[in-house]
Amino acid sequence: MVLQLILVGETVLAVLSQNWFTAFLTSMIIAITFFPLLFERRFRIHVPPELQLAAIGFVFASLFLGEIRDYYTRFWWWDVALHTTSGFLLGILGFLLVHVMNETEKIHVHMKPGFVAFFAFMFALGVGALWEIFEFTMDGVFGMNM
Repeated sequence: MVLQLILVGETVLAVLSQNWFTAFLTSMIIAITFFPLLFERRFRIHVPPELQLAAIGFVFASLFLGEIRDYYTRFWWWDVALHTTSGFLLGILGFLLVHVMNETEKIHVHMKPGFVAFFAFMFALGVGALWEIFEFTMDGVFGMNM
């Protein structure tokens, strides 16, 4: 909640200073921070609070501090740290997807631990590769510096 309150404060300051783009981006970041809660309610699974905090912290660090507060250019290591963290988070997300499938009674599949680990690794690798393609496309097409 503290990170979300910081984002609300930043949105208010952006509106007061008529910085509409920052206000819009910060509002979208606030919405993204509610995704773990929506995921938990939608699929009726328990998402550990530590994982929720890690996801919200990552969104805060990458989008708010990285993009809006320009940490990507201030600190040379910021992008490296976030890429490392995203790999771990995507691996955990891949594990959770398989876990949900294993626990769902409608799906009669029970996967071995080795496959679960392999899937989590490949999921993180695949989504990470897609993200890099997205960044490259945004930089090339829209002239951004992602």
